[in-house]
Amino acid sequence: MWQRRQTLYLALSILLLALMALLPLASYHTAQGVDAELRLSGVVDPAGVPFQDMPLRVPIPWLVLLLGGVLLVAILLYRNRPRQLRVVRSAHLLTFGITAALFFAHNAIGSYLGTVSTVERSLKPAIFIPFAVLLLCWLAERGIRKDEELVRSADRLR
Repeated sequence: MWQRRQTLYLALSILLLALMALLPLASYHTAQGVDAELRLSGVVDPAGVPFQDMPLRVPIPWLVLLLGGVLLVAILLYRNRPRQLRVVRSAHLLTFGITAALFFAHNAIGSYLGTVSTVERSLKPAIFIPFAVLLLCWLAERGIRKDEELVRSADRLR
């Protein structure tokens, strides 16, 4: 199981999602001195205290946890490659959904803070982790397809 490249790609994706939970995704600074960070758990001030009036509309942490579970299931389905391929493809869709939710949350927080004064927004490297997960899932899907083609060609030879 672990000797297959696609399993390593999927495991690396899970590790990146765990790293995403630890790092800030974006930061905001207003002219009035209000500082905020977008984290996976919500919007917090620099001390780590969550803002009560800015909850996330989409349950992003649950989506990331669901994606991690889907990727873990894909790792465990190494004996059934067609099903593993379908699970990895569903992970693609879930990753696109997380990316869209992060984009909407980033814009909503900037707009909310922008009603008071001008807002300086900055994206942190952790917000690009879903793109890396998407790339790793694509590489895993490619590896699964190659394994399936290899098995089919061996069956034809017999």
